Amino acid sequence: MAKTNFKRQKGGKDGWGVGLDYLFKKYWDKIDDLVRDNYFGRHNPKLINPLFSKISAALDESIAEMKTRCGKNGPGLKEWVGKAKKIRELAASSVLLSEKVIFIDATVQFLRATSWRDKKKTVEKKFTIQNGVNQLKGLVVSCAEKRIKGVAKIVLNKKDFLKIKRGDILITKETNPDFLPAIKKAAAFVADLGGLLCHMAIVARELKKPCIVDTKIATSVLKDGDLIEMNTEQGTVKLIRKVK
Repeated sequence: MAKTNFKRQKGGKDGWGVGLDYLFKKYWDKIDDLVRDNYFGRHNPKLINPLFSKISAALDESIAEMKTRCGKNGPGLKEWVGKAKKIRELAASSVLLSEKVIFIDATVQFLRATSWRDKKKTVEKKFTIQNGVNQLKGLVVSCAEKRIKGVAKIVLNKKDFLKIKRGDILITKETNPDFLPAIKKAAAFVADLGGLLCHMAIVARELKKPCIVDTKIATSVLKDGDLIEMNTEQGTVKLIRKVK
């Protein structure tokens, strides 16, 4: 088995320094260590608690930074600040170490996604979807339960959050911190994209919920109301009963 590298490189789409994450540049290595611990199911209070304080301060600093750069009435600023304050509320309610890790990850993901650089167009890979597909294969990133059955709910944006009920399985392309309300209600997660260190993987491990990513076509094959079974030993998502 290939050794997992938990150290992000500088620059590049998945590296450090792509957005406002320069505000906590001194702690990039510590955050990499936190992700490593998350992967192995460890909580180190001597690592988490200081980071929690530093990242909280960086989030506050980022709000001031954005207001300075964008001006009082800059386009999109109000919405961005609203999201930042929502994440800040998450910090206020974080008591357990696992909750603090989720807040740290949410802030890191949010600030890494904030940049003034020109956005390059991303070309989405096309996958052939065959009729009659009843089982998907993906990468298991959290195996809290070996098998779990539930009702599939396709969640692609905030409007879809209301679909989720306790015990449902959240099906999406990929997640970001905005998805946390839906993630907390769902029993398990399946994504088209993602890897061992993606946002959904980190949160799923902290919440101890099953998660399979990189299925490529889950959101295209599955529909709201489908009864599915996830097998985290085999990395499969099986369609048991299709909604009529």
